[in-house]
Amino acid sequence: YRGVYLLTEVIEPGPDRVDIPELGPDDLAPPAIEGGYLMKFEAGVAQPPLVPGYRTLELVSPDPPAPAQLAWIGDHLAGFQAALMGPDFADPAAGYAPLLDVDSVVDLMVINELFRDQDAYVRSAWLYLDRGGPLVLGPLWDYNLTAGTGGFFDNTATAGWQYQHPYNTGEHRWFTRLMADPAFAARFAARWRALRGGLLADAALMARVDALAAVVAPAVERNFAVWRTLGQARVNGFVSPDGRTWGAQIDQLKAWLQARAAWLDAALAE
Repeated sequence: YRGVYLLTEVIEPGPDRVDIPELGPDDLAPPAIEGGYLMKFEAGVAQPPLVPGYRTLELVSPDPPAPAQLAWIGDHLAGFQAALMGPDFADPAAGYAPLLDVDSVVDLMVINELFRDQDAYVRSAWLYLDRGGPLVLGPLWDYNLTAGTGGFFDNTATAGWQYQHPYNTGEHRWFTRLMADPAFAARFAARWRALRGGLLADAALMARVDALAAVVAPAVERNFAVWRTLGQARVNGFVSPDGRTWGAQIDQLKAWLQARAAWLDAALAE
């Protein structure tokens, strides 16, 4: 017996995954060369930067890309960055908005900020470009070091903004710049308040935790007989809930989520 494990799918182009076309080696001219591209921010990336200043942004698909495809997506991202960082960035027509699925960024930031993901924005952070479409951020991925676990980059604190953390100012520039646009900031705040009235209400969050806990409850005793981590403040080098029982750790998770949501409520109040 090895304990409880979580099995996951991979992120790749496909009708039931990221629904974008897969580029072939002969897709070298418009419109075929314009998509789809699957990318992610990832620490330790082996590829040269797609965009100057973004050392962790890598192209995942096509793999391998044709030189013309690599050049095309690099130029496209550079154009997006120029629009985002330019003097007219907040202009709805001349700025970043026509090039970006703004709602995808808003939803990503809502989840990243609520759970205060240690890897938020700079690692396991996916984005893609469909043929003829805007840049989309997502799908959501890799949320193990969240909600009071991890311990790096202040992510266990219930107060503060994760997107403002200076540990990687290159990648974070996209999000700090977006939040400097009053229209984007208002959209983010409105989305947060709307979700707090339903899916992310305290009662809904607590019910979700209870439902997920019920799934693994029959295996809890067996799991902790193998993995004796209850009561440990650090597991494999990362901060972990230190409750001495599984129930106490669930209570810690609930308390953290409610405190974090309350801080965001105050920060995003009308």
